[in-house]
Amino acid sequence: MLEGDQLRILNTSCTHALGFALEINLNDGTAKTVDWYQAHADATEYLYNVFTSATENPTA
Repeated sequence: MLEGDQLRILNTSCTHALGFALEINLNDGTAKTVDWYQAHADATEYLYNVFTSATENPTA
């Protein structure tokens, strides 16, 4: 049985009150992110490990 909230709704009223506004919608942002990762798949030569704070070369 799942526990926790069955539905979560993001409330952005505080961010709007501080003057922040959306520049891109979620669907377009997700599509642009996927496109960028596909276009730069070979550019991930080095990966940062957040657990060891080390930069590693996965192809070495």
